[in-house]
Amino acid sequence: MAATAAQPVVATAATAAQPVPTAATTNVPAPWLNYSKSISVGTNPGAEVVGGDGRLYVANTGSNTVSVINTTTGKRIDANPSWFSQDISVGTAPTALALSPDGTRLYVANSGSGTVSVINTVGYKRIDADPSTSSKDITVGTAPSALTVGGDGRLYVANKGSGTVSVVDPTTYSVTDTVGVGSQPTALAVGVGKVYVANQGSNTVSVIDTSTLGVTGIAFGTAPTALALGTGGKLYVASQNGTLSTIDTATDTVLPGAIAVGPAPSSVAVSADGSIAYVANGNDTVSVINTATSAVVSTVRFDTDAAGGHAVAVVPSGAVYVTDATDRTVRVLVQPSLIATSVTKIGSVGVSGVGSTLLSNDGTRALVVTGPSPISTTSTTRVAVIDTATGKQVGSTVSIAGKPVVPTFSADGTRAVITAAGTTATQLAVIDLATGKQTGTTLTLPGAVGVQLLAADGSRALTTTYGSGTTQVAVIDTLTGAQTGTTVSVTGNSLEAPVLTADRTRALITTSRPIWETPDTTRVAVLDTTTGTQLGTTVEIAGNELAPPVLNADGTRAAITNQIGDFASGYTTQATVIDVATGAQVGTTQGLQGEGISYGAPVFNAAGNRVVFLARTESPVNTFTTRLAVLDAATGAPVGTGLVVDGDGARELSADRTRMVLTATSTDPVTQVTTTELATVDLATGNQIGDVTLPGTWHSLLMTPDGGRAVTIAGDNAGTHVAVINTLTGAQTGTTLNLAGEEFGSRLISVDGSRALITTSVYNGATSVNSERLTVLDTTTGAQIGNTVTLIGFLNGGVQYSADTGRAVAMTISSNFNTTGVPTSQVAVIDTTTGFQLGSTLTLKPDNGYLVLSGGGTRAVVSTGSQLVVINTANGTQVGSALTGVGSNPLLTADGSRALTTGISYNIWTRTYTTTARVLKIV
Repeated sequence: MAATAAQPVVATAATAAQPVPTAATTNVPAPWLNYSKSISVGTNPGAEVVGGDGRLYVANTGSNTVSVINTTTGKRIDANPSWFSQDISVGTAPTALALSPDGTRLYVANSGSGTVSVINTVGYKRIDADPSTSSKDITVGTAPSALTVGGDGRLYVANKGSGTVSVVDPTTYSVTDTVGVGSQPTALAVGVGKVYVANQGSNTVSVIDTSTLGVTGIAFGTAPTALALGTGGKLYVASQNGTLSTIDTATDTVLPGAIAVGPAPSSVAVSADGSIAYVANGNDTVSVINTATSAVVSTVRFDTDAAGGHAVAVVPSGAVYVTDATDRTVRVLVQPSLIATSVTKIGSVGVSGVGSTLLSNDGTRALVVTGPSPISTTSTTRVAVIDTATGKQVGSTVSIAGKPVVPTFSADGTRAVITAAGTTATQLAVIDLATGKQTGTTLTLPGAVGVQLLAADGSRALTTTYGSGTTQVAVIDTLTGAQTGTTVSVTGNSLEAPVLTADRTRALITTSRPIWETPDTTRVAVLDTTTGTQLGTTVEIAGNELAPPVLNADGTRAAITNQIGDFASGYTTQATVIDVATGAQVGTTQGLQGEGISYGAPVFNAAGNRVVFLARTESPVNTFTTRLAVLDAATGAPVGTGLVVDGDGARELSADRTRMVLTATSTDPVTQVTTTELATVDLATGNQIGDVTLPGTWHSLLMTPDGGRAVTIAGDNAGTHVAVINTLTGAQTGTTLNLAGEEFGSRLISVDGSRALITTSVYNGATSVNSERLTVLDTTTGAQIGNTVTLIGFLNGGVQYSADTGRAVAMTISSNFNTTGVPTSQVAVIDTTTGFQLGSTLTLKPDNGYLVLSGGGTRAVVSTGSQLVVINTANGTQVGSALTGVGSNPLLTADGSRALTTGISYNIWTRTYTTTARVLKIV
C-alpha cells in the first residue's frame, strides 16, 4: 500500500525525508521561505530524516555519527550524555537514513564500511544486528548510498559501488535478496507496490516490483540524483543538469516539461499536502516549486559559500531543514506567509469634508476623519469607522465642532479619542470602535488644543491645552467620557507632549516661561494620572530646556538638561535629576562648560542609577572640545572623571546601556589633517576605558544590539569609508570598505546587528543624474556581501526594513529633467541575509508618492499618485498589474491582506468635498 504520514520517511545525500503526501492540492498560492537560523551538528552532514514526532536525524559523514534535533524547539538533543559527544556513534561514513514505520528504529547506511547500523530511537542505543560476528551492523553491498522502507516493511538499501539493492528483513536484520539495478544507484523512493531507484551512472530509473523483486527500467535524461514521491502518483526526479522531472507512477513514464532549478541539485522534499516541492541546489539555494503549476515561485539562498551536497527535509511544522556540509550545520528555513496574487477593491466609505484615513492598532478598524473644506464657513470634525474585513462602515458618522486633530487609539484597539480645535476651546469625544458610536458626551476644555496620551489599558486619556500663559492638563475616563480629578495648571507655555512612565501612572509636564517673564525658566510638574492630581510642587530650573525629560528603566527617576548663558559670556549646560514618586528635585543641578543643544536629553544607564550628559565649546579658530559627565541618580552628584576630547563629538549608547562611545572629528589647524576619535566610557565608574583614532570626517555610527561592534562611517573626496570597531578591544574587524559617493541614511538591518545597509549617493555632474547605491555589510567580518544595488534618483524617505522577513525595500524618485524628461520612481527589494537584490528593479511613473511595508514584511505598496502597485517582498515581483484611480496615501494591515487608500474629490455643482477611503483585498 502507499505510505502515509505515519509511515517511514527517507533521506540520503540525494533524497531528503518527509512524510509521504496523501492528498492532492490545486490552486496553490505561491509560498516562499525565509532563513531563520542554523543548528550546529557533526562533521559533513549529508543526510537527514524526520520522524512523525518531529525529531530530525542527521547523518554526519565526516564524524561517523548521527545528530538528533528537536524541531519543535530547534535544539540539538544530547543523544549520548555519558560520552564527550552529543551524537550517536555508527559505522564509517554514514550517508543515508530511514525510519521504521513506528519510528522506534533508525537505519543508517554506512558508505565507508558497507554496512547498515540499527538504532533504538527510544534510548538512542545502537542495536547488535549481527551478534554472530564482531560487527554490530548488517553487511550489505559496496558503498550503500540510500535507504527506504517499503510498504511490505522490508528495508531496501541502494549500493552505489556494486550497482545493487539489498533487501533486508527487519525482524532478523538479515539480507534476504540482492537485486541488480543500474550503475551507481544513489536514491530510492517507495510507490504502491514498487521501489524506484535513481541510477546516476546509467541515466535510468529502475522500478522494483516488491512482490516479485522483478526490475524494469525507465530511460532518463542526465544523471538522476534525487527522488521524492508527491501526490497523485507523481514521482519527482532531480537531475545533475539542473532540472526537476516528473514520472507518472501509474504508467512509469517521464512526463514532458522538466522544471529548471539551480545547478547540481542533490535532494528533493515535498510538503505534507504535496502542494510544494523543495529542491536543494549546489549553489546553496533552495528552489520552491508550486506542484500544481510546475513553476518555480521562489529561490531562497541560505548561505554565501555556494558549496553543494545538501539534503532537504520538511518537518511537521512546515519548516524546511537543509544540511550544510561545509559549515557543519543544518539551516532552518521558515515560511512566514503566502505570496499574494491579486488585488481587489471590496468596499468604500465617503465622508463629507477634507481629511484622511487611519488604521487601528490591530488593523481591524479604520477611521475616516474629515474637517471643513477650504471654502467652508463653519468648522466641523466628522468621523466614520470602517470594518476592514468587509470594507463597510460601522455605526454612523460622528460630528463634533472644531477642526480635527490626529485621533489617539487605545492600546487594546477598542476606543479612539477624537479632538477638535476651536478658536478658544478644545472639544474631545470618545468613540467605541466596535460599534462606531460615541461614548458619553463631548467634553470641552478651555484653550488651544495640545496633545493626547492614553493610559496603558486605554481607560484614561491625558489631554493638554494652552491659553493666557498657562498650560492646563486634564485626565479623561474613556469608558464614560467624564473627567477624572481636576484640571492641573502649570505656568508657562507647554514645551512638548507630557512624558509618561512605562505604566502610564505618572506624567511629567514641562513648560517654558511666558513671553513676559525673565530670566528664562523651565518648569517641571509630575502628575498622577490615576487621580488627575499633581505630586509635590512644580520644580523650577534656570535656563532653556534642551530636550524633554527622560526616565530611567523603572520610572523612579527623571533627568532634564537646560542651557544658560549667551554667546558673549559663554554657555553652560546643566542636568537636573527629579524623583518621580514625589515630584521633587534630587540634589543640586550640575553643569558642564559649553553648549548642549546638539546632544539634547541626558541618558540613563541600564541600572538606572547613572545619568550622562554632554556639552561642547568652540574656539575662535573653529576648533571644538567635547565634554561628558556622569551623575549618580540617587544623589545628583558627579561620578568619576568624565571625559574631555578634542573635536565636535557625537554619542552612541551600547544596547546593554553600560558603555557610551563618543565619536569626535577634529582638524589640526597646522597640518589640516582631519581625524575621528572614538572614546569609550564605562557608565558605572564614569571613566574612559578605550580610545581609537580613525582618519577622515565622521558621518555616522551604528551600534550593534549587543554593543560589541560599532560601524563607523566616514567620508572624504575619495568617497565613503566604512570600518567595524570591536568596542571591547578597540580593534578594527576586517578591512575598511570603500564605496563611491556620499553616505546618507545607513542603518542596521538585522535583529542581531550582523547586517548593516550602507546607502551612498553618487551625483553625475555631466548628466545631472543622481543615483542611490545600497550595499549590505556583514558586521561580523567587516566585509560586503551580495551585490551593490543602484537606483536612479533620490531616496523617497528612508529604506524600509522588516525583521520578520529580512527584506529591505527602497524607493527613489527622479525628475529625469536632463535625460528622458519623464519623471519616474524606482523600487528594489533586497534580501539582507545574502545582500542580493530579489527580482528586478520596478520603474513607475511619475516621481512622487509613498512606499509602505506591511507589519509582517511580506507586502510593499507603492503609490505614485497615478499608479498603485503591490509587491511581494519574497521574490521582489509585482502582484498583478498596476491599479489606477484608487487614491493615494496607502496603508497596510500587519498581515498584508488589506490596503487602504484615500482620495479627495470636489463636486463643482454642490461645491462640496468628499474624502473616500478604498479598501483593497490582497490575496
